[in-house]
Amino acid sequence: RKIANGVDKFAGKAGEVGGIQQSWTDIFSDAEEILYREIDYRDEAENAARFAADFGLGMGGEPASLSADAEDTTRTASALDGKPLPSASDWLRTPYTYSDLSTEKLLVMEY
Repeated sequence: RKIANGVDKFAGKAGEVGGIQQSWTDIFSDAEEILYREIDYRDEAENAARFAADFGLGMGGEPASLSADAEDTTRTASALDGKPLPSASDWLRTPYTYSDLSTEKLLVMEY
């Protein structure tokens, strides 16, 4: 942060990136916030669930939510119109994450 502040103070044209004046202190602050968010394992558990839903995969090998009238269990996700979609893959799965046991520094998932 001290270096970014120094660059902002003394850089002049060196503070320009792609012809646009940038605040290196702001860039540093944004990067710091993003990095701390990336190392929070609770966010990673949510990302695993979102990945499974987005790609039609069940968590822990279980089928993702099906529409009520769907009888084909090889299909694991529903389209926006409610019709079941084929699984992204029959061999790819997302490990089940135990969000009630996971913390900021510990991610508990199936093996």
